[in-house]
Amino acid sequence: MKPTLDNYKDLVWTEENVSHDDYFNFFENLHTAAKLEFLKFLLKNYPEYDSSWIEFYFDIRDELDKENDKETVIEFTDFLREECPTVYKKEFSYLDRLPIAISIYKNDLEKLKKQFTETVNNPAKAIDDTMRFGFNILSADRKFWDYTKSVAQQVWQPLRDADNLIGAAEFDYSLFLYCDYLEQAFDKIKNGEIVDWELFKQNVEEIDFKYVEELESLPETDYEINWQLFHRRKAYRNEHYMKMMFHALYSIYVDTGIPTYWVFRTWMDLRNYMLDDDDASSNRKNWFAFTPLMIDRFGGKLNGFLGGNQVAMTIETFTIPYLYDYFLKMNFIDQALFDDLMLKYDAVRRTVIKIATNDLWRYAALYAWQKPSYLSEERFEAEKALTHNSFDLNYEDANKATKEFIASLPELPKSTQAPPPKPNPMFDLFGGSSGRSKPKRDTSKPKKQRKKKPKNNRKAGKKGKKRR
Repeated sequence: MKPTLDNYKDLVWTEENVSHDDYFNFFENLHTAAKLEFLKFLLKNYPEYDSSWIEFYFDIRDELDKENDKETVIEFTDFLREECPTVYKKEFSYLDRLPIAISIYKNDLEKLKKQFTETVNNPAKAIDDTMRFGFNILSADRKFWDYTKSVAQQVWQPLRDADNLIGAAEFDYSLFLYCDYLEQAFDKIKNGEIVDWELFKQNVEEIDFKYVEELESLPETDYEINWQLFHRRKAYRNEHYMKMMFHALYSIYVDTGIPTYWVFRTWMDLRNYMLDDDDASSNRKNWFAFTPLMIDRFGGKLNGFLGGNQVAMTIETFTIPYLYDYFLKMNFIDQALFDDLMLKYDAVRRTVIKIATNDLWRYAALYAWQKPSYLSEERFEAEKALTHNSFDLNYEDANKATKEFIASLPELPKSTQAPPPKPNPMFDLFGGSSGRSKPKRDTSKPKKQRKKKPKNNRKAGKKGKKRR
């Protein structure tokens, strides 16, 4: 029997009784609200009938996302979690990303805990989706520090011991715990109290980190450095690197209070992916300097394949100015070089804002951080307003608002723009036109209507994706 709006709830949904062709044809002709109601009925009463239901839902969610209909997305996901637990447990890592981000934005910790429970219980399954995504946003927000810490404590060991993950899959989570121990020590040092370094050593070794002797020199650090050798020789830099890094972590924490976790990650990636990069110019007079091409590549490497690590890329990009404030404070760079570098940095910051568009609200916590020195109060507040306003805008309106904001800023010199990427022969071979891939949005792009069973569009490319 063919299903209709009048009879579908009375049918017995088995493949023998309702063919998949009839099901697809029926479903395609429903409007969005009716489609969602039908999927609720089917999944609650016949969860084994259609293994491709999720692909239909993600097509619908693309449309909901375009219209900024967040409430419908949350309501549907909540329904699955509460009424269809078997189905939900199979697909939670694809369903919960938006609800998690919204609960963080709205400071709704109790709802967040419900939405994140399955991820915390199954971190290896969720690591490339809700685990990394949710943890990155959480860890930038001081209001959720205790909860984020409890999540890290629960997931780092299962991720370390998982057989199906690459090595060091647990690193970001154990690093958070390490940075929490650092901040506890920094608070004692700042207040003139004695730090029990033996206890610190014991604590960090339990999470597979090592005690670093340079910590005991805080808050004073002797910077008797031959800067000519430092800027030119990597081996010489390495001799002073640890003392310099931990002093930076301490100083930035005391001066700004922003999470040491993100300063640590940014410092390490800044060095590995930009300042020490093989493509970095060996002719730089100052190792801390960078070219537009270098910082453009830095963002691309953090973003990862098809934008898979966009949240981390955005947060680290926004953390860079705090490091350069420190470099200027310590006279590692002079004011003229700082000003020049911040112009080059600002070109990338504007690009990152364009990429985020109507997802800017996810990064609202970054505007609870202290303002970096290079931004005027007016510019900082304008970015903050753009960020919060994006929550209530659909994609087209958010895109328009972002373009208007960027256009209102002072024009940057052409020297701040990275040159276009060199053609990539392999990319061209597969129908591309340049060597730079575009970041992927959280949901798949809208597709044309189809009469055939949908393909598994959300998992394409997963095998080739690498984690930080």
